[in-house]
Amino acid sequence: MTDIKFNRDSTVKFHKAGDLMNENLTGRFKVSNNIVYVKFNKSKYDTSKDTLSFDELLKAPIDTNEHQNLHYYDLKFEDNIPYHLKYKIKQDRLLVYNVETNQIIRRFKGSKKVAKFYLQKVEK
Repeated sequence: MTDIKFNRDSTVKFHKAGDLMNENLTGRFKVSNNIVYVKFNKSKYDTSKDTLSFDELLKAPIDTNEHQNLHYYDLKFEDNIPYHLKYKIKQDRLLVYNVETNQIIRRFKGSKKVAKFYLQKVEK
């Protein structure tokens, strides 16, 4: 399950959880032409190329509060906008782009259900 909170000050909180994974990331976002670009803040173990080698990954401490903002997404550029992940806004939904192919994910592998994320305004 993925939970993304977009704040009015252009900051974002990203939480992705599954059977064996749990990512809690923070960063900033920018909206341009109905596409949301998300760039995560760097953590202590990010390298200048924004990815970790296998050797660096083995050296990184696991499950400590100090290193929860560690990510493995490549830094990309589109229209001079740096980003790690991007989403398309369409009719109050977020459509997900595949990080490798840069194509919108229409269906999850092995499923007949359409892949989509609904936007929900959360009142304070």
